[in-house]
Amino acid sequence: MQSIGCDSAGRLHAAWVEGLGTAPKRVVYSVRPAGGRWSVPETIAETTSNHVSLAVEHRSGSAHIAFVHQFADTNDVCYATNRTGAWARARITKDSVYDVAPSIALEQDSFPHVAWVTREPGVAFRIGCATSRSGTWVSQLLRESQLGDFGLGAAPFLAVSPAGRAHVSYRGGNYPDYHVHHAQNAGPGDTSWTYDALTTANNYDYSSALAAFAGEELKLVCSGNDGWGMPFRTHYLRRPAGSNTWNPCTLMTGSASASIEGFCVDGRDVHATWQIISGNVLMEMLHHVTNASGHWLNSAVRADSHTSRGALVVGSDHCGHALVVIETPADTELYCVNSAPLVGVEGPPSGAFHLPGLPAVVRGVLSAALPAGCPDRAGVFAADGRLIRTLPVRDRRLTWDTRDDSGRPVPGGAYTLRCGIRCGRTLILR
Repeated sequence: MQSIGCDSAGRLHAAWVEGLGTAPKRVVYSVRPAGGRWSVPETIAETTSNHVSLAVEHRSGSAHIAFVHQFADTNDVCYATNRTGAWARARITKDSVYDVAPSIALEQDSFPHVAWVTREPGVAFRIGCATSRSGTWVSQLLRESQLGDFGLGAAPFLAVSPAGRAHVSYRGGNYPDYHVHHAQNAGPGDTSWTYDALTTANNYDYSSALAAFAGEELKLVCSGNDGWGMPFRTHYLRRPAGSNTWNPCTLMTGSASASIEGFCVDGRDVHATWQIISGNVLMEMLHHVTNASGHWLNSAVRADSHTSRGALVVGSDHCGHALVVIETPADTELYCVNSAPLVGVEGPPSGAFHLPGLPAVVRGVLSAALPAGCPDRAGVFAADGRLIRTLPVRDRRLTWDTRDDSGRPVPGGAYTLRCGIRCGRTLILR
């Protein structure tokens, strides 16, 4: 999920893995200046994994990349940075076990930390963690991180608080009893860790992501299901600053979400991308969820049955950028999908985001003429943020019979209509 980043100058940074035929896979990096185009991709190293993780220094724009490289008969976690203007590479692990799924984060916008899945020789799968605060990589094993017999799928996600404490969320436990676990150390580079298991309304949770703030406040999202593959749902959990107790989980999505693909926090607003799942099959339809408007709002990014992945970052201009894979008849291609400012369902009351032409009060059928440039679809949202109807826009005209997608008349009350980045509100009277 951490394969796209943004710096204070508005530059986007992206890292990914690509391969052609039987040639070795390679880690690739590119940067896009604000208002410019993506640079010619640079090859950083060869890799045996599709997983790559990126962190970007906010002030300098230096990139830090964690990936897996094969040495002799084993896979080890490696690191690369362009902090000096040229790419420097380092080998973090040097062991005889199979290391996978690295996640990278920065302490104080400078010192890199990396977490990954490893195996205690002859024992069990564990989380490994390393930092280069002293200029050299120092690794440790989180011995109480129980990952079960299928630990290669534990998918750790790493965040570092402003105080330098590392936080790792991962799929813990053993089949068939999986939950998201959280581990934190006692201070910058400390080797003392505490652990807790988190529960949601799902029977099992498989994937997670988190962000850490002052006072060790944590915001975490996780996805799972009922243990039989459905329904797949995503939940949000928050641990307030100065507390070791997590608030009760809240449902972010309905029953159609799959594993989280991207996650970031913009100010106090949480943003995540997720895919629709049918049974256990990913449908390659990417969606976005945010609480920017005060309640959880879900909307499609590209629901075309050809789009997957979706690493996510929100820039200082509040525009979202998702790194997506789109399958075409001839190839599998990488795109950066850019949003307009993510203003939430309600949007500003006036200005560029206002949707003009909506009647203030409707007693029967709503009909409105929309401005030029509006998309060919509009969404109707209830007061609690639920999308209740998707309407076509034809020849810049919008018509709503005040029924939901099931054909039932909606109750009287206030409703929000959103078309692209424009929002407006209307009152339905019965």
